[in-house]
Amino acid sequence: RRQRQMCIRDRSKDGKNQLLFVCSFTPVARPDYRVGVPAKKTYKLILDSDSEEFGGCGRQRPQSYKAVEAECDGRPYSIAYPLEPYGVAVFRY
Repeated sequence: RRQRQMCIRDRSKDGKNQLLFVCSFTPVARPDYRVGVPAKKTYKLILDSDSEEFGGCGRQRPQSYKAVEAECDGRPYSIAYPLEPYGVAVFRY
């Protein structure tokens, strides 16, 4: 069974600003969607498509997520985030 979520990582040329994009392409909510991340850092939520400003429900969420040592997606660390149907979240780390 295939999941239809995608994670993209990008960084600035100097490597100081790194972004993690998490996208869902399904009508199914993932209340505890786990994403593999490259470093044991704090990931700050900078864009949430569920925010009212983007037409979402505006649910209150933490603005920071600390990576834990739990392998996921071939990465040594991971974060868990409530991913809404057809949702997009962008994190800075």
